[in-house]
Amino acid sequence: QRRAPRGETGLPQRLAQPGHGDSIVAALPRRGKQTDVVSSTTMRLAFTSDLHVDQSPDVARLVAERTREARADVLVIAGDVSPHLSRLQQALVTLAAAAPHVAFVAGNHDLWCVDRGGPDGPDSRARYLEIIPRLCRAAGVSCLHDGPLVLAGLTLVGQTGWYDYSLADP
Repeated sequence: QRRAPRGETGLPQRLAQPGHGDSIVAALPRRGKQTDVVSSTTMRLAFTSDLHVDQSPDVARLVAERTREARADVLVIAGDVSPHLSRLQQALVTLAAAAPHVAFVAGNHDLWCVDRGGPDGPDSRARYLEIIPRLCRAAGVSCLHDGPLVLAGLTLVGQTGWYDYSLADP
């Protein structure tokens, strides 16, 4: 099999998309049995993170457009979309329409409790374990910290890394 020239990122040069923030598109070789994901021997994966839709309201729409242009089979959203649940939900709905499969894992900004609805409102743990997975299901997005996404021999997993500094030097 012929390999494309690789750039500094290790991705084929023709697939790296410089100048598009944290978004990148890559074609991954498929292994195992074929599914209805794509009809060729590659799966196009688009990746984005740190959309911060509160500061850039149009960014979800722009990433969705770019993902459609790239004909991505899978879009992975690696967190930090918004601490406001309504904005997170709208971004997930917008991005869900961009590719046949969309996966999300929450970042720390998505877990901030800025709209708790009072002192007894949901905390970060409830957001992570219950609320964000529910928003993802409603939008048709796979929530990777709720379980893996398996497509044509490719398994995507994700988890938000929490660290409480309990192992730090005193």
